[in-house]
Amino acid sequence: MMKPPAIQRRGFSLIELLVVVSIIVVLIGLLVPVLGSARSAARDVMCQSHLRSQITALTSYSMDHAGLIAYGPPSGGLTGGNDFFVIDGQVTNQIATETGEPMAGGLLLADYLAATPRVLFCPNTDSALNAQRELNKVGSSFALSSYSYRHGSNTLTYTGTYTAPRLDQLGQNRNGKPIRALFIDHNFIVEPASPYYNLFHQTNHKQRISHAAYYDGVVKQLDNRTGLYSATVGAFLYAGPEQMLRVFERADDPPVP
Repeated sequence: MMKPPAIQRRGFSLIELLVVVSIIVVLIGLLVPVLGSARSAARDVMCQSHLRSQITALTSYSMDHAGLIAYGPPSGGLTGGNDFFVIDGQVTNQIATETGEPMAGGLLLADYLAATPRVLFCPNTDSALNAQRELNKVGSSFALSSYSYRHGSNTLTYTGTYTAPRLDQLGQNRNGKPIRALFIDHNFIVEPASPYYNLFHQTNHKQRISHAAYYDGVVKQLDNRTGLYSATVGAFLYAGPEQMLRVFERADDPPVP
């Protein structure tokens, strides 16, 4: 009786292997941008959550302080390096002064954001701003946040006054519109940077969007592709406060999409 012929096992040819590898490469090329976009979108959502936590903390602060919002400390004018907070109530992303004293949004850290201090930092930042390093500075030296805080201010003059606004009586901005926006993504374009004043090019979300938190707890995503919500200073450092305040005034009354 004859034995059946042995079944010959044939492996992949070189051409077949190259075809499979090519297909895998194409699939990876298609998936990587999608996954990157999904991660970026998730960070955008997290940014909105961070701002919502900040405005909630500010509301709690106001309830505990006779309706007043976090404000100050007094600026004391331009005192030297590492301090660009020169006007009481000026828009700023500082959370601690040169001496480490908590200020602006940093005033919420001790009692209202103690368990979640990282909400002061955007998860989709384009800048080399290290959240833990900045938080460690509070109490000893100058520190920055990823978000600008408004102080409820509508002035850039040296008035010599020190008055904290009420959350329910923020007044009107320079355009005659109600002051509404209190926190916003810090997009600050300065060239060249000025390390002496700790002023650096700092943006979030590649400037395509900007998130703003309003006095009533609402958080909005704003279209920033034209730079409407970016403070473009260039080499004119002292234009910074004016440009940052304009950003908030635009956010008070954003254009309808």
